[in-house]
Amino acid sequence: LMIDESDGDHDGSKAVVVADLFLDGTVTISDNSYKSVTLCNIELKCPNNSPRDALKISGCKGKCLILGCDIYGGSDGVHIASEQVYLKRTYIQYAQNRGIFSRRGFTVEDCEVSGCGGYGIKGSAGWTEKGRHNDIQPGPWSSDGPWSSGW
Repeated sequence: LMIDESDGDHDGSKAVVVADLFLDGTVTISDNSYKSVTLCNIELKCPNNSPRDALKISGCKGKCLILGCDIYGGSDGVHIASEQVYLKRTYIQYAQNRGIFSRRGFTVEDCEVSGCGGYGIKGSAGWTEKGRHNDIQPGPWSSDGPWSSGW
């Protein structure tokens, strides 16, 4: 599944919501001018040993919400290449490397990132944890680790 603007001209007034869907493969959300892009209640299973990330997000500064999704597998579970992505009540598991990889700031709220080959999150720009139920697999970029505040 790819969410982009390849099929038309958008003025930034339209929102895209993809909800209640099971996908066996990968999802890419690329540069676009939609008002917002939301994935809600999506189960995404990336094939074992895939060289691709299960979910890749780029070009959606401050307008991408991943809500109530289950993301399994991928080289990285979620690769964030956009500022201010928001993940809420989302489970990310069994990525070959990291559950979340990002060099941009992002937010997790009541999320679980576990069972990944490397560690839960590599976020060199730091991230914000909200809510009371975040369960993040430990690693050097953990919220209490030496690089959690960015560099």
